[in-house]
Amino acid sequence: MSGNFENAEQLIMELLQRDTSKVDAAAAYHLKVQLHIVKGKHAQAVDSALRCLRLFGIDIPAHPTWSRSRPNTRQSGAPSMGARSRA
Repeated sequence: MSGNFENAEQLIMELLQRDTSKVDAAAAYHLKVQLHIVKGKHAQAVDSALRCLRLFGIDIPAHPTWSRSRPNTRQSGAPSMGARSRA
């Protein structure tokens, strides 16, 4: 991918437009993320990574609020960070 970014980006877009498996699409998104990083376009790299995760039903906001970035341990049944077991 070094050097000819426009050609690489076009090839990646062609891969993503094909009717392929989620795993194949994820591999294309991985290349797209790497391309954005090499070009210094970090926001676009994050956007591409999040789009890839959505293929698998994982929806993470690009800019989560503080409350959304912390796990809700009470609902998950996991002990809080400060909890100690009483054995």
